[in-house]
Amino acid sequence: MNVTPANAGKNYAQNETPANAKENYAQKNESMAGNATSGQGAGNATSGQGGGKEAEAAAAPYPFANVSTHKPKGAANASVVMEEYVSFSCGVSARGRNLTDRAMQQNPELALRLRHFPLPQTPGAELASQAFECAADQGMEWEIEGVLYSNETWFDYPGLNGAARKIGANESMFKWCLESGAKKKIVDDDIAGAKELGVRGTPFFVIGNATIPGLLDDDDFLAVVRRDVKEAATNKKAS
Repeated sequence: MNVTPANAGKNYAQNETPANAKENYAQKNESMAGNATSGQGAGNATSGQGGGKEAEAAAAPYPFANVSTHKPKGAANASVVMEEYVSFSCGVSARGRNLTDRAMQQNPELALRLRHFPLPQTPGAELASQAFECAADQGMEWEIEGVLYSNETWFDYPGLNGAARKIGANESMFKWCLESGAKKKIVDDDIAGAKELGVRGTPFFVIGNATIPGLLDDDDFLAVVRRDVKEAATNKKAS
């Protein structure tokens, strides 16, 4: 069955997963940009015949709107998930990337899930958070994470679309997601959750019932994570 942007959401629910969304999207040629540049949609759009496929694609809802497909980093069977509130504009959050990787190496039962708390003083930080979620729809959130932290990306539409290109994402799918605002609610919900927890800056970690506001010295941070992971695992078994 041919899949168009208009029925992509339905098709996804039937037989697609976020992990293979990029492949299926490309194979089924549901890209709105592809329609526009093929001469079919673009020709109709400029000929006054109602916009054709380009108009249909632009009006169609993004199939993963308001749904986070982000998968935690770490072992699939990890018993404890550490949540880290980050802003991709924050240099301390960037430094925490290496520390969380070390923490997971030392604690095989630990996985990491990112939550969003974009710092309001940095223009585009919230859009960068949405870009992370858009990349997750193609199973590439952890690839774009490194690019977002690299200080080589402008947090605007051209810069973030360029980041998607750099990691080899399907650009038209990513652009459709980002420019439609499909992930704004996810980021807004994370911000609201962060405020309830009392988050004031990034990074901010939650492990079970324990919180770690900010980064400590490397050894101290890893020691606190080990303690909190052990406590969270014990509480989980008890429940």
